[in-house]
Amino acid sequence: MTSIRPNTFSVPQPRDHMVEKFGGNEKASGLPCPMLSTLVNEDLLVPNENGEVTLDQIKQALSAVGISRMGQALLAHGGAKATESLERGVIELLSLQGSNLDHKGSLGPLQDGGFNEGFLDQLKSFSSDGKTLTLDDLAAAQATRLEGDGASVRGKLLGYAEISALFLVLGRPNQDGVKAITLTDVDRIFRDNKLPEGFEPESVNLVAVAWNALKLAWKQNLGAAGARAAKGLRDALEEPAPIDTTSMMGLGAMCPAGMRPKQGDGATPGDVQRLHQNLQNAQGLQPAT
Repeated sequence: MTSIRPNTFSVPQPRDHMVEKFGGNEKASGLPCPMLSTLVNEDLLVPNENGEVTLDQIKQALSAVGISRMGQALLAHGGAKATESLERGVIELLSLQGSNLDHKGSLGPLQDGGFNEGFLDQLKSFSSDGKTLTLDDLAAAQATRLEGDGASVRGKLLGYAEISALFLVLGRPNQDGVKAITLTDVDRIFRDNKLPEGFEPESVNLVAVAWNALKLAWKQNLGAAGARAAKGLRDALEEPAPIDTTSMMGLGAMCPAGMRPKQGDGATPGDVQRLHQNLQNAQGLQPAT
């Protein structure tokens, strides 16, 4: 794995293709969400002259990439609340940068007002096979970004959900039969803001997103991905990286116990209890009574 040091990160660059989609408004370079950027760039979302889209528009666009109805409603209303435009039934896309949905430690290179090639290179450097990013790879890459950027607990939770949803939308079996995102598609979604060539949507529901978010956090705290993330952080920051389980415990409390999503094995109350016990043991804590 190639180490990418902070002083090699490029200055965020403007995204001319996004500025054009918003009628020349330079604030469009800072739209922080790669999926929303892609939906706009692919003309699945067409903002008005004020950079707004209606809730119905965004639900329809999310449906086109496979997001379930409940997920559409949650994301649409969450975006409208974040931009304080819910009562008007719209999302102000150009107000998402700096909103409470714009969090530190975002895995992608779309932050600080533009596109950052250094962060994209860092993300791809975590590929185990040099061709794709599996969930283990993404867990290690995300842990490095979250800790390196000093993300809050809330930022971590948002990051887990964001990457889980992106993985489920874009991931397909690689040559080893493991679900993964190709590095070519990583470039397309983050740099070019385009869907993969020949993209065919698959159903993505909230239970699957929650379960994969839980697995992301679990992998970051235990096992090989956690060790890789720690090494990546030391390479990048030249300082030790303590394991922070606070966000993991929060996700555990939210876990859809007993539900069995199509894209995962699901979780039972016993699974959650064992997860918490493992985390406590890893941190040298006494089990809760």
